[in-house]
Amino acid sequence: PLGTVKPHGQMVLMAPDTGAGDLLVDESLARRAGVQPLTGQSLVMWDGSRVAVRNAVVRRLEIGDLRIEKVPAGILPLRKWSNQINALSGQVAGVVGPVSGVIGVNLLRRFTPTLDYARRRLELAPLAAGTEVAPGAARVPFEIWGENEIMLYGTLAGSRRMALLPATGLPGAGIGAPSEVMDEIGVKRGGVSRMMKGAGSFLGGRPWYEVGVPGVSVG
Repeated sequence: PLGTVKPHGQMVLMAPDTGAGDLLVDESLARRAGVQPLTGQSLVMWDGSRVAVRNAVVRRLEIGDLRIEKVPAGILPLRKWSNQINALSGQVAGVVGPVSGVIGVNLLRRFTPTLDYARRRLELAPLAAGTEVAPGAARVPFEIWGENEIMLYGTLAGSRRMALLPATGLPGAGIGAPSEVMDEIGVKRGGVSRMMKGAGSFLGGRPWYEVGVPGVSVG
């Protein structure tokens, strides 16, 4: 999912990602918009692994009609990741260009967020507000591990119950897991997956293989 966001008045595309912690900003946008870097670096969970980011603060961030001040952020190169997803994105609200940032859980949890795929919009309601569940919808309980990692429980291919990290910003796959997990649930790499080796490297910087998982259950 992509949307338009204004850091320091610059209209850019960003992706809300439940697999990220703080706001992540591309290096070129940080320079262009005057994002204030701080001393030091941090390791953050994003895109299936831990990545190093430069600590920073976005003084003013606008999402729709909302204006948020002093948002903690991390600066890192996002060009390769942006190229992966931008081929499918087209344009959003007339904005065409690279995806310049990631909206993480620490920002989303200031509100009661709803990511409505059917209507293609992100709703940010006040924390005190209740949420309505559509008829037939299921509520899936989750936990917060550490400071900001959303974890829920489920199974892959009818296997044992395991903890799963929902990440809306993972491109190119519905599920990402180490080969040991796929071996455990009986999913083997075939001829097609061997051809896919090196087609992507966003999971911990290692080549990934395309496979099919028979079924996924959560909650």
